Amino acid sequence: MRVRTLRPSYANYGVNNPFNLWLHKKGIEGVLDSKQLSLSVVDIDLVISRRIGRRQYWMICEFKLLGDDISYAQSQILKMLQAAIKPIIEINVWGQICQCVFCGVHVIRANRRDIEQATEIWIDNRKVTHDDLLRFVKFEAPWDWYSNLER
Repeated sequence: MRVRTLRPSYANYGVNNPFNLWLHKKGIEGVLDSKQLSLSVVDIDLVISRRIGRRQYWMICEFKLLGDDISYAQSQILKMLQAAIKPIIEINVWGQICQCVFCGVHVIRANRRDIEQATEIWIDNRKVTHDDLLRFVKFEAPWDWYSNLER
């Protein structure tokens, strides 16, 4: 399995990315009044995928550190994505017809900012070890772990 590492400049790409900062500024200025417009702006941390044979497995993951939970708005957007995405589709991926298998939307939480130092890790409210987490992101965990947010 090939692993692509992110450049250091992307290490804190969530809340501090330029587009998020611009949206936040427009909200403060009153140009984007979320209550008036019923507007939700939610970032999603990662899409993880792995090709195994002729199948491309993929999932959406939201990471929360220090034991934080996802916000209500974020949970609603993630549930909409979970419901809207077809579980299996066939498409041309890198020049070959491939069966793409959607493995769900998942919330991964850790009780420390540095996941290596975390003493507690949860995948969708299931307490796991570091090794379990590695198996999960490699799509090698038990299949029932790849269900949706409804646990």
